[in-house]
Amino acid sequence: MTLDALANLPFLLFILGALLAFFGRMIAIPVDANSWLGTLLVLLLGLKGGVGLAQTESLTVGGAAIIAGLLAAVIVPLLCHPVLRRLGGWPRELSAAAAGHYGSISVATFVAMMAYLESRGAQVDSVMIAVMALMEAPALLIGLMLASPQGADHRKTFKAALSNAPMLLLLGSMAIGWTVHSVQPDAADVQSILGWIPGLLSIYLLLLGQKAGLLLARERLPVGDLSFAMVWPFVSGTLAFGIGSLFGLEPTSLALLCILSASASYIVAPAVLSLAMPTLELTRIQVMVIGVTFPVNLLVGIPLWTWATGAAAG
Repeated sequence: MTLDALANLPFLLFILGALLAFFGRMIAIPVDANSWLGTLLVLLLGLKGGVGLAQTESLTVGGAAIIAGLLAAVIVPLLCHPVLRRLGGWPRELSAAAAGHYGSISVATFVAMMAYLESRGAQVDSVMIAVMALMEAPALLIGLMLASPQGADHRKTFKAALSNAPMLLLLGSMAIGWTVHSVQPDAADVQSILGWIPGLLSIYLLLLGQKAGLLLARERLPVGDLSFAMVWPFVSGTLAFGIGSLFGLEPTSLALLCILSASASYIVAPAVLSLAMPTLELTRIQVMVIGVTFPVNLLVGIPLWTWATGAAAG
């Protein structure tokens, strides 16, 4: 593990927030501040992706990346569910909900990976932002189908999964970024607000770390859950590595696909799955996702997949 992976501002702020919350020293913040920052981060990420797409001369490679991302988003939850059912002894509905979380994606993890790659001089293909947006819904739909008894009608919930606000905001802001840059390539207002992304990410992770610390202080995970939350990201990331390699993704896009597949949703998934299964308690999954998987991906996953994809490319 390299020193720059540890001396990473977003990760260190996440740890600070977690430690403050764990020891009962809460930061006084508005209740919706974290949600607001997350929404703003999605908006800026979409604008950045749209500007990048407008600068791209050919999008032929984008089709391969999208197909690879959708394949990973389908296969990961289908594997996750039986692992938790048979090896972990989880009830069907709970393991299906966990599959929906772990098959979906984390925007914050993706942005952190993107910032890490760019800090090392890599050029990020903006198509990967669209891939991220499209990977959200398949896992949620699969999780709902796995949890549902035969004959259940979940049309309203499926509609919510396919039209969730963060995904629509991301795609809409990408369209705006593409339009503005196509008409005004030198628009100073767009370029200036895109510079906010690293700072917003750092503040967002400070608050998310606080949430993780609270969850870990209140809910102690069994060894099996802890082990799964630590190991599964590398299983799903390796799967994405294989899929992306088969589709010929270049190292930067492949690294982003790996971290997307390794990440887990903690915003959209609980909202959609709670709507479908209101009696199901998701706290156990949230502790695993936010308290364990998320920091593992920040600390180990990001440098690991960057190294692995670079090494594979020679």
